[in-house]
Amino acid sequence: PFKFEVLPPTPTGGTWSSSLAATLNPGTGLFTPDKAGTFTLTYTIGTSTCERKGTMTVVVNELPVATASVSPNPI
Repeated sequence: PFKFEVLPPTPTGGTWSSSLAATLNPGTGLFTPDKAGTFTLTYTIGTSTCERKGTMTVVVNELPVATASVSPNPI
């Protein structure tokens, strides 16, 4: 699995959320996607008319498929 932690936002005290199913710690922003896809991470702070949001898009690609073959070893 791939994990990364977003930089601490300013101002502090908000919460993180994700547009797709992924493990995202709402307090720290530690993001652990469980599949490939395009994720929108949102940082929200404040409430009601004082609510503000900041977003970032994270693209997680599929892992490449590695192939290997064995050549005969002449004696």
